[in-house]
Amino acid sequence: MNHTKDLIKSIKTNLTDDTRFFWLRIVAVIGLLSSLLLSAPAWSPERTFPLSPIITRLTMLPASQDALFLLVLVSLTAGLFRTNFRKYLLSTGLVALLLLLLLDITRLQPWVLHYCAVLFLFSSLIDKDITSSKILDASRLIVGGIYFWSGLQKLNYYFFTTTFPWFTEHLWLPFGDAGSTLAIFASFFVPFIEMTLAIGLFTKRFRKLSVFGSALMLLLVLISLGPTGHNWNSAVWPWNIAIFGMVFLLFFNTNFSLPEFIVRLKGNLVAYVMIFTFWVVPAGNLVGFTDNYLAWSLYSGKVPEASILGNHSFLATLSPKTEGGELRFVAWTLDSMNLVPYPENRVFIDVFENICNKYTAQPMTLVIEEKKHQRLYKCNGVD
Repeated sequence: MNHTKDLIKSIKTNLTDDTRFFWLRIVAVIGLLSSLLLSAPAWSPERTFPLSPIITRLTMLPASQDALFLLVLVSLTAGLFRTNFRKYLLSTGLVALLLLLLLDITRLQPWVLHYCAVLFLFSSLIDKDITSSKILDASRLIVGGIYFWSGLQKLNYYFFTTTFPWFTEHLWLPFGDAGSTLAIFASFFVPFIEMTLAIGLFTKRFRKLSVFGSALMLLLVLISLGPTGHNWNSAVWPWNIAIFGMVFLLFFNTNFSLPEFIVRLKGNLVAYVMIFTFWVVPAGNLVGFTDNYLAWSLYSGKVPEASILGNHSFLATLSPKTEGGELRFVAWTLDSMNLVPYPENRVFIDVFENICNKYTAQPMTLVIEEKKHQRLYKCNGVD
């Protein structure tokens, strides 16, 4: 017991702004590298799931894309070390990563956006004279925005009745119907807990409780998605660990109140950028202006899903996950790239049209399942 108290006291004593600043960069780089390596096939054009460029018709030779991905890995790895060129190495890695994102929007996963925003603060792309305290405050806004909006997005019928019960299935299944009922009941509290944690991190009174609650959330996610649970989308496992690491580094044993935090944001331009990106932009999703993933609508149950119906033998050449003449996008991308699809109708249609143009002789139908209705597309247009 005394050893635990001594350890906590030591952490509190040594967790200065300089220490937080140093380890925040390390956590962000290692977290991003881990997820990139776990999803390596997604960053190569040599795959069956078509690229969907953010800029229409933007292309690059396959060898060039592979070289870009290698440049990202090398630059970020070199950026782990203390060198005079560290900021430039991180900038090089981020620019190369941006080019790869422009070539395929499916790569724009929520964890990519989060890591890029944090590492941007450590790169040469911002004012070299910005203080570490301003960078830490901007990072706090990033993490708080992610928690708040991911909670708000879960305020919907489908999360309560489908997503959360599936998510926690391995925990309640042994208890049968009673466990299922309890999971649905518990799901009503989850969105409010996440939003409360986000706000609580910025308050003196509830900060410790919010950090502890974030640790419990991490445990639940790892149990549910990890090897003991659904063993699903392993590319996000490091991200969940990293985001809690950032919560700890940015908020544990800090002594500012919410009004004090707001006052000291004055003149912090990068903080204003993060407020806009992580707190204002997501609001556009409520009226259809912002993409789901840019508004942190992951595991919310509200995003559209897509599948292709067609000849089973043909679809099986695209993915072994084809079942009964149906190839679901989420099964396809997870199996081939260890990523989930980018959940927007325009992207589903773009991918489908790419397949139609490549395999003109194959009769296929794209099915987009939205929560209120279903849309069908043939290779020659809307059915």
